[in-house]
Amino acid sequence: MTLKPRILIICSSSLVVNQHLIEIIGLLRVNYNIDLATNYSYESSLDLLLSTCPVKLHSIPFQRKPAFIPDILSIFSLFNLLLKSDYQLLFSFTPKAGLITSLTLFIRRFFFFKKLQYIHYFTGNLWRHRSKLSLSRFLLRTIDQFIISVSKFSLFDSHTQVSIYKNTCLVDIRKLFCLGSGSLKGVDTSIFTPNGIHRDIYRFKFKIPKKSFVLLYLGRINPSKGLSTLLSVFNDLKEKYSDLYLLIVGPDDGYILPYFPPESRILRFDFTAHPERFYNIADLHILPSEREGFGSSVIEAAACGVPTIGSSIEGLSESIIHLKTGLLYDRQFPLQLYNSIEYLYLHREHLSVMSTNAQNYVTNQFKQDCVLQHLQEFLANNV
Repeated sequence: MTLKPRILIICSSSLVVNQHLIEIIGLLRVNYNIDLATNYSYESSLDLLLSTCPVKLHSIPFQRKPAFIPDILSIFSLFNLLLKSDYQLLFSFTPKAGLITSLTLFIRRFFFFKKLQYIHYFTGNLWRHRSKLSLSRFLLRTIDQFIISVSKFSLFDSHTQVSIYKNTCLVDIRKLFCLGSGSLKGVDTSIFTPNGIHRDIYRFKFKIPKKSFVLLYLGRINPSKGLSTLLSVFNDLKEKYSDLYLLIVGPDDGYILPYFPPESRILRFDFTAHPERFYNIADLHILPSEREGFGSSVIEAAACGVPTIGSSIEGLSESIIHLKTGLLYDRQFPLQLYNSIEYLYLHREHLSVMSTNAQNYVTNQFKQDCVLQHLQEFLANNV
């Protein structure tokens, strides 16, 4: 019996594994033996992963933010793991995992002449919107250049990102790829689909009037996500329209939201394993971020028939087709966000057309089976 090649997937966050990598791991398990290196004592458990596609786990003390001692320990732990195991491919996700893996492989080359095949998956960058003369921009871009130099290939979840790296980084452009139309894993349209029954059940459960107009933000609660702007705009709009509600759904990631009393018409929810339920409650999805790699929540909402109003930044311009599947606005001018929400609130017929367009766009471009097939073919042809 021929043994399957072994792949080590490296991710700094078990939360990211649960949210974004389960389907990818499930696909790869068909042709490969999969090990997973992550910090599964940090942020969340991996119960969802282990219940759907069991893998061999290795604990690495990753921290999302820079932390000297944990980072050194992470390099040592990963180096030790590579000594004990024979992997055909290392596949990393998240910036910290990419950096730790690249440093480990760089150090390893001083002891072993044999190179390990390594792929890193970029889902956004941290330096693009920083001041061009800032030290942080230089350091973060240098880290990305280093990751690309060490890797055999670098994959991206949007074509815009590939263009940015080709035009602004001194890297080997032959290593850079965006598969298909983009997106990390696409959308499972058997789960993310319009569901009128869920809409009624969960509006009743959360005491949201059936005829209300509901806005939704779903994602990490982080200062870079533009939540302060959204809250300001919503507070102005709700004074004018008494049936307007806002749902904020996602884990806190450095931006502590204030307490919202029931009469504020703002409902706060933590991490959810069933985002499709919240998309079905909503009439409109809002994503006012200052940076996004692609905007996975945009196509998930679209699959549920919910258009998105998003900031006109790289990445979102691929997941939102302006005036067709949603609206883009200049985040430097919050009044544009106010006007965009008000326009679709007042013009429900245009909202309905956008809803249909958004759902069709996902079906044609981002169905999960097709997106994962692109990844499977890429690995089969290049690894």
